[in-house]
Amino acid sequence: MTKPAKQQPTINELGGNPPEFADDDSTDDADELEVVVVKGQTLRHSGETHVENSRLFLLHDDAERLISLGVVADVKALRQQAASTIGPSITVDDGVKINRGG
Repeated sequence: MTKPAKQQPTINELGGNPPEFADDDSTDDADELEVVVVKGQTLRHSGETHVENSRLFLLHDDAERLISLGVVADVKALRQQAASTIGPSITVDDGVKINRGG
């Protein structure tokens, strides 16, 4: 008579990321670029309509063409631009000096 094998808990049983943060292995992000539809624009791509401020993934060729036309913007570039913007600062030294950055 053999002993029943002990079942080792797998990583999925122990927890991990919630489904919305889990890695989606069904798509390959290496050939896609995350873009956002620019204000005032509407994009119809692959049978779907995307209104302004909609985020979507496009192939690099499609994304570059639409970026050059001003229809979409690269999300990564927008995040870098926002991070590099210097915020306002206030200095008090015998008065108030306001520097809005820029």
